[in-house]
Amino acid sequence: MLLVLTHDVDWGRKGPSVNHVLDRLNRFDLNDRLRFFTLRDNIYNGITLVMEYEQRQGVKSTFFFRPVYDDGSTVEEYSNIVSELRRGGWEVGLHANNGEDLSSIASEKMMIEKVYVEPVVSMRVHYLRINPNVIPMLKTIGIKFDSSLMPYRYGV
Repeated sequence: MLLVLTHDVDWGRKGPSVNHVLDRLNRFDLNDRLRFFTLRDNIYNGITLVMEYEQRQGVKSTFFFRPVYDDGSTVEEYSNIVSELRRGGWEVGLHANNGEDLSSIASEKMMIEKVYVEPVVSMRVHYLRINPNVIPMLKTIGIKFDSSLMPYRYGV
């Protein structure tokens, strides 16, 4: 059996808005709440913790980064972490914002590759919203693996 571990990096370095956290307050323990509301720390940023855990377990995963985040920040703010992932043997993939057309995916892929400094071959579209007609064309832009397709949405 093949098991592939993946993580979506959905938030920019600054993390979610106050309203987002307030709407989901029950998800966070007291320490996380204090960290967020006093230090304005990104309580979703667990990349280094995941890396440390995987290192201890002897496994590596794929981290899917969005090229542009909802707050307007870009993957370039993660350049030090992306470099650390690359040096450590983790894979960095594209967490595309737009899965409707190939040109948007290709453009976003180039933004990730600029920071990753290696070809990006894996992707997953944000919210898993991919146009199934685009999937057969992904190989033309170098994408070998896509995990956006939700079988239940397409009767599979």
